[in-house]
Amino acid sequence: MQTLIAIAWLGFAASAAGAPPGGEGYGLESVEQVQLAPEFWWERVRLVQQRSLPALYSHLEAMGYLANFRVAAGAEGQHNGRPEADGEVYGWIEAAALTLDSHPDPGLRSQVSALIEEIAAAQGEDGYLNTCMQLLRPKRRYRELQGSLELYSTGRLIRAGLAWRRTTGEARLFEVGLAAAREVAGKFGPGKIADPPGRSSIEGALVKLADATGDEHWADLALYFIEARGDARRKKRYGGELQDEMRILEERLAVGFAEGGLALYGAVAEVARTRGYEDFWDSAQTIWDDIAGRKMYITGGVGSRGPRGSFGSAYDLPLETAYCSSAAAAGFLDLNQSLLLATGHAVGADLVELVLYNSLIAGLSLDGTSCSQRNPLVSGGEWQRQPILEELSSVGAVARCLASLDTLVYAHTEDRVYLNQYIASSATISLAGGDLELVMETDYPESGFVQLEFEPARRLSFTLCVRVPGWCSEAVTLGVNDVLHEVRVSHGHDRGTWLEFEREWIAGDTFTIQFPMLPRRVTAPRRVSREGLVALGRGPEIYCFEEQDCGVPLAQAFLPATGKLECRWEGALLGGVHIIEAQGQRRVPRGAVPLAADGEQVPTDAEQAGVPLEAASESALPSVPQLLRAVPYARWGNRTPGSMAVWLAATAEVALPPAPEEE
Repeated sequence: MQTLIAIAWLGFAASAAGAPPGGEGYGLESVEQVQLAPEFWWERVRLVQQRSLPALYSHLEAMGYLANFRVAAGAEGQHNGRPEADGEVYGWIEAAALTLDSHPDPGLRSQVSALIEEIAAAQGEDGYLNTCMQLLRPKRRYRELQGSLELYSTGRLIRAGLAWRRTTGEARLFEVGLAAAREVAGKFGPGKIADPPGRSSIEGALVKLADATGDEHWADLALYFIEARGDARRKKRYGGELQDEMRILEERLAVGFAEGGLALYGAVAEVARTRGYEDFWDSAQTIWDDIAGRKMYITGGVGSRGPRGSFGSAYDLPLETAYCSSAAAAGFLDLNQSLLLATGHAVGADLVELVLYNSLIAGLSLDGTSCSQRNPLVSGGEWQRQPILEELSSVGAVARCLASLDTLVYAHTEDRVYLNQYIASSATISLAGGDLELVMETDYPESGFVQLEFEPARRLSFTLCVRVPGWCSEAVTLGVNDVLHEVRVSHGHDRGTWLEFEREWIAGDTFTIQFPMLPRRVTAPRRVSREGLVALGRGPEIYCFEEQDCGVPLAQAFLPATGKLECRWEGALLGGVHIIEAQGQRRVPRGAVPLAADGEQVPTDAEQAGVPLEAASESALPSVPQLLRAVPYARWGNRTPGSMAVWLAATAEVALPPAPEEE
């Protein structure tokens, strides 16, 4: 049987070209009937459930965040914690609900159910629920939106209620969130309170509520909040740091606090994608262009300025101030997924993958007990992750994303199935011609081998769209029922491509993919100040150098373009990883005698070339060979604290950027 192979480049320059929703865009739907197989990601979700969530719950209890609901319901006591304390509790519930989908746990379910009853008891008769304002400033409701975070917490409540109902079928928390949303709707809108939330959250939650209930009133309210930002008719605006300086339809750049900004931009993209608002989609995609093309670090991290991680100007990505919070990574992942579903462009899936394997999971330790709000790209050794009790928003964001991985793997139209992410799983997909069951087996990214087996109820014609990631520059081997094809894809600007296979599929058909997982050098775009620096990658993972693996201060090491790169599996290291061994060099201070590990004198490059050391010029600083080992960036900082760098000098003359001041 002949297989049709059609290669469609969907493009990326500094921007992703694509038709807006409501036009001739792809309009993909994510597949929700997905079960992860017990492989790497399944294990990470279980780790979150068994280690991270219990630690976070204990801290919420110790800090008095859970007691706030009891006090608001009439118990003795006072309010504890920050204004967003309620939102942190709702975030914990959402993450717990999502983990239960793939890892049923009666004890956790019972624990959440009991907490939901306490939350419900704290809700006012009118639906209002914010323990900070109820207990401390009951007469100031919605008068301090910039700092009270009332609407932010309500948004997280709505999301938690939707997640709990989806996983368990129980509607109690959903009803609490719906009542809170109705109370908000009674206070905000035309002729009512004109101000938007201080920090975005509720906008995206209202879009999800509209999708879940079929009531478009909630999407209209989300749009009202979005359009209120930057409205000059308001008496007081919050400024650019909170995305309230310019109206969203006029904004062309990502500005301000990255985590809050991405929550807003994600909501704009979702309301535009699902409702066909072309002008809002244009704004969302233009802002996405700015982030992906000009304000994103090599790891997919965002936020380069300020104490909380704000967007800088174009190509302003200094290593010493990189913030790259895990919570911002979660928001950027969501925005890229929206881009993918709206346009069908492979770049959306590429960037979901980049964020997922690098900037997102770097925030959580391998044992699940410590987390980081900031994920630097260079460290002097003092930095380390903090116990979960110190990093509530970070661990909640990481947990939520990991627990919702099943929604990222596949997408479909009536006659197309898209392989967005290569994660071992099984799925049921509804197509125009009938239901399709498929199983994906892989241990990607440790291996580049992926195999799918199809089980349609009857012969089924559809197009299988296989993503070739932008990092893959070598030939890819593809096979249908063991008939192999070797395909070399020409990417545009290192962004992904779809390979399309259209045929009639029958039960038992298999499809195999073999990506070459070779180590590679990565250099930065010309406009980013990384001249003379080089980084390493393998598959979707960006690598980093830790001093303990290199045996030399990283400031003395450099990696010439001629240095050989080799991969080696280390099963006992960091839970099992492929390391990259690089033939690098070590600078030798003038006047010093370079020694090998056994104490023998090592000739410098200049001496090997027959040039006396004293005659070597400043442009040819003396150096000796040095084996350098790199590990995946997401796994750094899980051993004895030490210095780390993603970027390394490529020549002896280039200085490594300084590490940021440790907090």
